[in-house]
Amino acid sequence: LRQCDIIRTGPKALVHVEFDDGAMIVLGPDTRFVFGLPAAGGEASVGPQFLVSGWAKLVVPKRDGALPHRIRTVHFDLLIDAGVAVVHHGDDGGQFFVERGAAVALASGARARARVSVAAGQSYARGTDQEDGAVTTGVDHALAKDLPRPLRDTLPSKLARLKARDVEPEPSPDNGRAEIDAWRRTVPELRSCLQDDSVRKSQEALLRGGFNVGPIDGILGPHTQAALRDFQH
Repeated sequence: LRQCDIIRTGPKALVHVEFDDGAMIVLGPDTRFVFGLPAAGGEASVGPQFLVSGWAKLVVPKRDGALPHRIRTVHFDLLIDAGVAVVHHGDDGGQFFVERGAAVALASGARARARVSVAAGQSYARGTDQEDGAVTTGVDHALAKDLPRPLRDTLPSKLARLKARDVEPEPSPDNGRAEIDAWRRTVPELRSCLQDDSVRKSQEALLRGGFNVGPIDGILGPHTQAALRDFQH
């Protein structure tokens, strides 16, 4: 996976996204997920990844001195140093339940960006009309009822067995303008993944001129910005 890659799962899909540090994100059915948003300010973390809608289970082993893993949604960020949490995000808001370890919720868009500790056995939820989220003990009944069965257990990693089997993914079909515009109307970091083709063409021109733009990905990232400054000078 590369920065800004989009994963979209079908109604019966189960996808493992695994990391070299042993962490794993399991995506459930009918889920839209963006891998590796462009770097932004704030607390350092692995990622962040972005859950647009659907289900994700974040499993992070204990690692000495390592950064926490982060999953963003429109309504909150979830950070875990070590532990297990299940996240759901829908049209009316989002929530997560901490199975093991401890997590931190950051309420996006709050007047004072709230940092909330969520312990094992607790849930955090924030609706579309809430300024701040709420922590409760136990798992929400509706969350438990709708939780896809494969996400009820923590499945073993498959990375070691499959690490040598690289597969070239098939390109997704072209999306209509309406769907792309819907993605643009989200957080600024996600919009930056959907730059128009002018950025890619600029990267190709800079590369032909001998400037280091990093990967040709259509994203106005730090390498491309530095190459533009060098070209202007």
